[in-house]
Amino acid sequence: MRRTPADGTLVQEHGHHAIYLMSRGKKVWIQNPETFVSMGLDWAAVRKVPPGSLATVPDGSLER
Repeated sequence: MRRTPADGTLVQEHGHHAIYLMSRGKKVWIQNPETFVSMGLDWAAVRKVPPGSLATVPDGSLER
């Protein structure tokens, strides 16, 4: 991606199943639908991005 999506943005590369939540400039993989729902996230808010566009965004993790 040219620009890292803003914190709180939900992103998914076209053709891939993984959905990520952007947090502190990193992509956090939402591992399953149960976690997605339990976090109160909205399926309609998932932004589709071109394949490979998240490759340069570092991985993050959910802070508890």
